Amino acid sequence: ELNEATSAYDNIKMGVKYLEILLTETPNPRDAVAAYYQGLAPTQAGVYYPDTQDYVATIFAVKLTYWP
Repeated sequence: ELNEATSAYDNIKMGVKYLEILLTETPNPRDAVAAYYQGLAPTQAGVYYPDTQDYVATIFAVKLTYWP
């Protein structure tokens, strides 16, 4: 039974699925990560909050650390 409120496994599985959906709804991976953090509507409207810009930069820096 799916229980994303208390199960780390289920929470991660749902987060990955949501990111997969965002990757199909946005033109590039950076926008998908931005939408994951701040929501799809503002991202599609071209709005990127300062904390979102920092979040996206951090995610891609970590990605380069593990997957150069």
